[in-house]
Amino acid sequence: FRKELHSPAEFTLKRVDVLFIADRNPSGLKGEAETDRARLEWFPSYDPMKRYNVYIKKKNEIFALADSSKKPNIVLRGLSSNTEYVARVTGVDMEEAETTPSNEFKILTKNVPPERPGNLVKHQKPGGATVISWDAAVDGDGKVTGYRLYAKVKGKRADSYPKVYTHI
Repeated sequence: FRKELHSPAEFTLKRVDVLFIADRNPSGLKGEAETDRARLEWFPSYDPMKRYNVYIKKKNEIFALADSSKKPNIVLRGLSSNTEYVARVTGVDMEEAETTPSNEFKILTKNVPPERPGNLVKHQKPGGATVISWDAAVDGDGKVTGYRLYAKVKGKRADSYPKVYTHI
């Protein structure tokens, strides 16, 4: 398929999207997510549209209008990290009539890494044992389930400590 007849740029469409393009609905909704935003794009409706309404929902919720765009793409901002959303798009024509929705597209925003644990303290016990303690790390969008402890031996990182430790 070519968007511009005289351009060499081509791309492939799924059969269902080719058949859907002739309808009034936007189709082929797809995108990519970051931690707090998602870029969505779709094939425009066959008929000219005044705007496109983008609806999203979280699991077990109902669709709500997230934003509108005059172009067949949008960046949704202010999303929660490490969260699954479902999006769909409708077209709104010049008479303000809204089309049926496009395909639904699942968006999974990326996870924000937890903060580093603080207050790392090393205690030497009689007999040579070493005890290391730290304050729990904070994870704004999840739960810290373990810690990896690495050591330096003779100035080089020693990765021979594969055990995952929990904070007590």
